[in-house]
Amino acid sequence: MEDKSSAAKRKLHRAGAILKMHGLSGTDIKLKDADAVSDARLTGKKRVRTGQRQLPRKLLTSKRQIGGNALALAQETRPMISKAGELEKRKAIAQAETTKAEHHSGQYETTRSSNVKADKNLTPAAGPNIERSTLYLIKASPGKGLGMFAAKDIRKGTRILAEKPFFSLTERPVVSWSDPYAPNDIFEAFDSLPASEKFKFMGLHCPERPDCSLRFSIYEANCFEMGSGTCICLDAARINHSCIPNAHYSWNSSIERETVHAVKDISKGEEITVSYCSAIRTLQERKRELKPYVFTCRCPACQTDTDFGIRSQVRRQQMQDLDHEIADYQNDPPAARAEYGHCDERSAILELVNLINQEGLVYETSLAYHDAAKCALKRGLRKKALKYASKKLDVDLCCVGRDSPFYKETMAFFLRI
Repeated sequence: MEDKSSAAKRKLHRAGAILKMHGLSGTDIKLKDADAVSDARLTGKKRVRTGQRQLPRKLLTSKRQIGGNALALAQETRPMISKAGELEKRKAIAQAETTKAEHHSGQYETTRSSNVKADKNLTPAAGPNIERSTLYLIKASPGKGLGMFAAKDIRKGTRILAEKPFFSLTERPVVSWSDPYAPNDIFEAFDSLPASEKFKFMGLHCPERPDCSLRFSIYEANCFEMGSGTCICLDAARINHSCIPNAHYSWNSSIERETVHAVKDISKGEEITVSYCSAIRTLQERKRELKPYVFTCRCPACQTDTDFGIRSQVRRQQMQDLDHEIADYQNDPPAARAEYGHCDERSAILELVNLINQEGLVYETSLAYHDAAKCALKRGLRKKALKYASKKLDVDLCCVGRDSPFYKETMAFFLRI
C-alpha cells in the first residue's frame, strides 16, 4: 500500500498533466491534495466551454494582451469621457470591455489564423504556404477563369482569409501599363523563388500584353498594395471583381497579411468577390478603371437593360456628385464656403450614406460616417457624433477586423469624442 505522501504526489502529477493539456500552468489553479484533479478538470472544462481551448496558448496570450490594452485605454480616458455624460461613458467602456471579452474568449477571428503554416523549403523572399480554408474553394468561374467560392455559409464580418505574401517588393517601382520592360526588382524577386513556386506564380491570370514581359504583366495584374510596397498573395489573387462586392480586402500591417472579410452574409456555393475600383464612380468611369484587367464586369450594377442597373447608374452619378460637393466644401477655407450656402454638409453626407446603402455597398459608408461624426462635432452635437463614430466602428470591424490598425484608429477616434 502506498503512503499518503506518494498518493499526494501522484495526484499532483495527474493534475499537472491535465493542466498542461488545457494550456494551463500550476500557478493558474490553487491545487489541494484531495481535489487537485477535480479542480483541474473543472477549470479545463470552463476554458473549453468559452472557446479558449481552440487557440494555441501563445496566441491566447497575445489576444489577452490586446484586449487588456483596449480596456486600459478606456480606463485611462474615463475622467475625460465622464464630462460628456453617463451615456457616452457607458458606451465607450462597454465597447472596450467587449473587445477584451471577445479576445479573451478566443472567439474572435480564429478561422484563418490557425491555418497559416510555414514551409521551410521557401526562400526568405517568399511567404509561407497557406492551407486551404474550410470556408472557401478555388475553382473555375464561368467566363472569369478561376475564382473563390464559399464552401459553406459565411456570416457577415467573418475573416475569410489572412494570407502572408507569396513574395513582396518593399518599395514599388514607378511603372505604368505602357512601360516596355519589367523592373529588375520584379525579376530578382521571381528568380529567388524555387522552381515549384515559380510555377505557381506563372499560373496566375494576366491579360495579354505584347508591350512587356509576361512576369511583369502577371505581377501588375495580381499585386496588392502593402504599406509602402506591393505583394503577391496566391489565394487572394484568385478573387474576382464585382462593383457590388460581398467581401473586402485590406493589408493588415499588424499581422503582415492580406485579409479578406465578408461584408455580407455569403451563401454556400456563392462566388466571393471584391471591388478592384472605387465604387463611387459612374459606369463609364468604372469601365475605364477596369480596362487594364481586360474583362467586362457583368455584375447587377453594370447591367444597362435591367431596372436595378438603370437605377444604379443614376444613384452612382448622384453619389459622385455628392462626394465632390462634400470634398469641395471641406477643403475650401471658411470664407469661401459662403458660396456653398445651398450645401448642408451633414444632410449631404447622410444622403450619400443612403445612396451607398441602396447600392448594396458596405465599406464605402466608413468614410461617410467619419465625415458625419466630424461634422456633428463641429456643430457641438456630441451624441450625434458618437452615434456616427459608432457606426463607422461597426463597419471597420466588419471590413478589416479588430486587429487592423484602421480599426484601432477608429476606436481611438471614438473614445476621444
